[in-house]
Amino acid sequence: MEEKKGGSDNERRDIGNFLEALNDCNLRDLGFIGQWFTWERGRTMAKMVQGRLDCFCANKAWFDLFPDFQVEHFVRVKSDHSPIFIRQKRPKRKRRRGKKSFKFETARLLEASCEQTVKSAWSDSEGRSMLDRLCLILGSLRNWSGKRFIKFNEQLDSLEKELQEMQRKDISEDHIRICTELERKREEVLDKQEAYWYLRSRTTEIKDGD
Repeated sequence: MEEKKGGSDNERRDIGNFLEALNDCNLRDLGFIGQWFTWERGRTMAKMVQGRLDCFCANKAWFDLFPDFQVEHFVRVKSDHSPIFIRQKRPKRKRRRGKKSFKFETARLLEASCEQTVKSAWSDSEGRSMLDRLCLILGSLRNWSGKRFIKFNEQLDSLEKELQEMQRKDISEDHIRICTELERKREEVLDKQEAYWYLRSRTTEIKDGD
């Protein structure tokens, strides 16, 4: 696969010279998991340029010292470059997860359907005692939350996987549009996460007496 897509031919010749230098120094590309191109610039088909500018290289002595490694290209967001990461491979450990009670978080208020869920539950419970009405609202919020308010990390992981898959594909107008939309959704989740941690920090301050 080409090291560069789009842009001038002069830049392609520079890449060829760099690859020759790697060969002369007996340096080998460590390979990777993730998308091919690590750099991208331009938001239209006419201006889009992609390249594999970032990589890890090593000689035989390094391979002998670190035989079990893994290089990853992470999703590219708000930067021309994709983060690249190298680490020693480690066995994955399964985490035990216990059941947690439902707690309403401020971040949920950023969901447009939250208010409507509360209003519907309040309206449907008309004529009942206050305790019954509050219990019905709690049940409605719990059900709504389970469907709409997935954990932040899960949402971010899902969006970033989609974005990374798109970044592996050939450029097209649809490709650019979908990537832009996925980046927008990711920013929305980060905004909710920020609100969540702000509330948590305030709760801690109150408990500490500040």
